[in-house]
Amino acid sequence: MIFLISLGLAAAFAAASRKALKKRPYVFYAAAVLISAASGAFTFSGAPDWARLYVVPVFQRGAFATALFAVVMYAGALKNGSRLIKLLMPVRGELSIFAAILVFGHNIAYGKTYFRYLFASPERLDTQTLAAAVISLALLCLLIPLTVTSFPRVRKKMKARTWKKLQRTAYAYYALVYVHVMLLTVPAARAGRSGYALTVLAYSVVFLGYAAMRIRKALRKRPFAVMFSPYAGAAFALAAVCTVAFPAASAAEPGIEPTPLAAVAADTGTRRYNDGTYTGSGEGYNGSVTVSVTIENDAVTELAVAGHSDDKAYFGDAWDAIYPAVLE
Repeated sequence: MIFLISLGLAAAFAAASRKALKKRPYVFYAAAVLISAASGAFTFSGAPDWARLYVVPVFQRGAFATALFAVVMYAGALKNGSRLIKLLMPVRGELSIFAAILVFGHNIAYGKTYFRYLFASPERLDTQTLAAAVISLALLCLLIPLTVTSFPRVRKKMKARTWKKLQRTAYAYYALVYVHVMLLTVPAARAGRSGYALTVLAYSVVFLGYAAMRIRKALRKRPFAVMFSPYAGAAFALAAVCTVAFPAASAAEPGIEPTPLAAVAADTGTRRYNDGTYTGSGEGYNGSVTVSVTIENDAVTELAVAGHSDDKAYFGDAWDAIYPAVLE
């Protein structure tokens, strides 16, 4: 849902700001820096639910930046001479720089946790998250030179052939973005987490569709059967992704429920609380969190997590802080 919202916003932004972006690009870049700084520095935990769920993630999760890159991608894949190409190509570089600045904010927001674990405690990351973090570093290594050389002053100082060769690494960047997103969303879709199946489908249609269109454009002078093959390949890849993610999501295992534990009968002494193990649930970031608390002789003696849907790294940090505080 967040990516679909971002696609709509990106299309509207590109259409509405096209002339202003070309005329005063540095005003937009400054705005992007402010947005990136805010999304990287703040958690917005006190924001209203609608803002926390549907506004902040658009920027903090990098969805809007990725949607802007999708506009840039398709501008290069459309038929030469088409109306959209004439509208978008003049500001393609500016849109790329604006999107890249927003991506840096996304990396600050999540890198504070995941890059720290990647270098200091990689064992705290599951396999998919670890791979996604490594890919994030590769993406940054590609994005920095792509962004710097997109500035007209830098581009003019480079040989045309060298500049064009470097800019072609954007294809690798787009491919790694898709792999990065799939590593993070397919496991969640398979686990049945709400909205992730739609996220997998939306990203797959956008990125695989772009790949098909771009390859077809490169093969435009070939026979029809050859020109059609990229679409067939994209359809096959989309079917493969859906096979991996969707059936498992529809028959996903239910969330972990706490094992029913009968509370010990009330004591007749002067204790304030009945000994026993009790469970309760509350809303976490990505869904319900269920914990159990064991009480003996009017004291909390044990806490246990019965089920949650949050990221392992983030939940681990929270639990490590809360556990001793509750026991105390």
